[in-house]
Amino acid sequence: TSRDGVLFTKHLYTLIQYPYANTRTEYVIPDEVVELAHQAFGSPLNLSKITLGVNTAIAGVNNWGSGYLDAPFTGPIRDSGFIGGEWSYIYTSLKGDKLIIIPEENPYFSSDGTSLCWGVHLVLIMNQTITSFNIPKDIWYIDPEVCDFLKTLKEITVAPEHEWLFLHEGVLYQIAHVGDGVIYEALFALQNTTQVSLLDSTTIIDSRAFSGCYNLTDIVIPQSVDYIGNIAFSGCENLTVYYKGTPEDWNNIYFVDGTSASINSATRYYYSETAPTEDGNYWHYVDGVPTAW
Repeated sequence: TSRDGVLFTKHLYTLIQYPYANTRTEYVIPDEVVELAHQAFGSPLNLSKITLGVNTAIAGVNNWGSGYLDAPFTGPIRDSGFIGGEWSYIYTSLKGDKLIIIPEENPYFSSDGTSLCWGVHLVLIMNQTITSFNIPKDIWYIDPEVCDFLKTLKEITVAPEHEWLFLHEGVLYQIAHVGDGVIYEALFALQNTTQVSLLDSTTIIDSRAFSGCYNLTDIVIPQSVDYIGNIAFSGCENLTVYYKGTPEDWNNIYFVDGTSASINSATRYYYSETAPTEDGNYWHYVDGVPTAW
């Protein structure tokens, strides 16, 4: 069905498409709308301000060839079947002041004027003139597009009482509890990072974690790492890798497609506490500094 030139499912449960050529500068999403289809607000638009409906709960829903939901809002919202990064896409499509307004009655989204949160997910930075950002204690997940923006800032801090996220040497980590121990996931590093030693017990280097860190020259990777995400080191053209394991250990790391070319083209050394007796690139610590044998 159509209302004010905007395409919806019959009962307005899903907003399917806002018309690109519409000349309005402001739009209020009807309260009946629960889901926004992927690219419902495509680029470019004449809009500078969008106000969510009271029940707007999800953006980025893809029909996957089976159509959109059209049930009256009566129960819990879905937790899958939508595409990440949708709010960054919507924000980019807006003009001028680029305002996204959240009604007080909407229980799913919150905003402090700088960031947009979906529950415990940080999905958008709306003030992109900031140079620093503090991650509050109630944010557990950061959308990858938001990570790409945050890494360009001069400074990031994390609320000291945060249970899952922390910073170390310019790298943002997420904690996971496994049995009686903990493991770390390296989410991303600030782009001005030049040298970093990943924490022991780091098992995952996230997709795009060091992408765009053009000045990164040295990284120490612990033997515990078993997964390196897509384009994790894209743009790191002058990188030297000091790996705390053996060549065999390195070959056992799972590289997502698009990762191996960038990281495997770096100069790489393998750890040896004592002077090696065989040919190859090896390193050790000298006064706490990674040094090639």
